[in-house]
Amino acid sequence: MSCHKRHSPYASDRYAYEVLISILGGSMSSRLFLEIRERRGIAYDIHSYGNTLQDTSALVTYAAFEPKRAREVVTRNCATDAVA
Repeated sequence: MSCHKRHSPYASDRYAYEVLISILGGSMSSRLFLEIRERRGIAYDIHSYGNTLQDTSALVTYAAFEPKRAREVVTRNCATDAVA
């Protein structure tokens, strides 16, 4: 999870933030879903979503996987080639 102090519901770049979340992990055609689940087959499900409050926000990534795959999922999720 990544927390940011900048993205309030009134921030000028709030729409860019929503587009980022959508591309990253907002659907079954998102980059994380396609890379981690479809191409590599190391997670049953993986999504990202944003939680925006008055003066802060959180970018959350959720993944469902076998416990023995934890290191691989986290490593691939954080790697630039998984989302590039």
